[in-house]
Amino acid sequence: MQQLVLRTDSPALAHATGKILCHDVRGAGRRGGVLFKGSALTDEDVQRLSGLPPQELHLVGLEPGDVREDEAARRIATAVSGPHVRLKGPHQSRYGLVAAQRGVLRVQADVLQRINCVEYVSVYTWYDGQVVDEGNEVGAAKVTPLIVPEATVRAVERIAGEQGPVVDVAPFQPHRVGMVVSEQLDARARTRFEESIRNRLAWFGSTLLDVRYVDPDGAEVAAAIRDLLAAGATLILTGGGNAIDPADPMLGALNELDLPLEKHGVPAHPGSMLWVAYHGDTPVLGLPSCGMYSRATAMDIVLPQLLAGRRLRREELAAYGHGGHLTRAMEFRFAPYEDAATADE
Repeated sequence: MQQLVLRTDSPALAHATGKILCHDVRGAGRRGGVLFKGSALTDEDVQRLSGLPPQELHLVGLEPGDVREDEAARRIATAVSGPHVRLKGPHQSRYGLVAAQRGVLRVQADVLQRINCVEYVSVYTWYDGQVVDEGNEVGAAKVTPLIVPEATVRAVERIAGEQGPVVDVAPFQPHRVGMVVSEQLDARARTRFEESIRNRLAWFGSTLLDVRYVDPDGAEVAAAIRDLLAAGATLILTGGGNAIDPADPMLGALNELDLPLEKHGVPAHPGSMLWVAYHGDTPVLGLPSCGMYSRATAMDIVLPQLLAGRRLRREELAAYGHGGHLTRAMEFRFAPYEDAATADE
């Protein structure tokens, strides 16, 4: 990169065509407006600059092996993006990373950090695991200077190429969800409860297959789960259990079905009594009482991951403790069920 410092009254300014301005200059734009930083000077620009009162200009010029900021940002954004991310830009020499469909954001944070250790490079995103909708700008890529060495861009392309998509969206997969409830609910409460679950699932593109209301008996719960699996359920939710009671019928059903708990309780509140088990590849969730009606609980953090095809092991569930204090400040982490319900009215 060639660096130049010239004055507007310098004869050398006549040879500045094609050089790139590093700062705004008032009065040098068309019709006396601002000539903005990043502009590659034209002959007309040089003429207007030479007519200004004497002042200092900072310019840079391309040399072999240099890349301009817009092109560098585009290549970096392309390198880090997966198949479900599209590019938007450039805007102020920044390329946005846009979710191409509804799903869960996947960010390899450790690889992202390596990329951002490359001098001049900035790639920033939303949080890994965040629910996103089609069209959300989930991140962006840019470089700091107006010109960077080709080697800088290639370093990012090499790191991203070795590690696979650094930023991508895991699309929600349509599931047929079965539900077993051992809590005794009257007709009105059942309607409210089923509507809450159905609306949430619909936002993710899944359907509620059936709800089985059973007596609080382990054998009955196990039989209902078997029936739902046989009917094609790809995810099972259970409600009405008591996670703190080792003799709880819901937990007893897991013993009868020989399903070990992946995690008995998730470190997030509200909803820390949530438990997760698997029947083969089919997740079985025990919902805390708040998860049956509220739409901002541990269930609403865990459920989207499962519906996007992620198998959550103990270590991954344990990691939800970081950020697991689900206050109003955490609203951005939840799917906008309410917005969708309002739009349908």
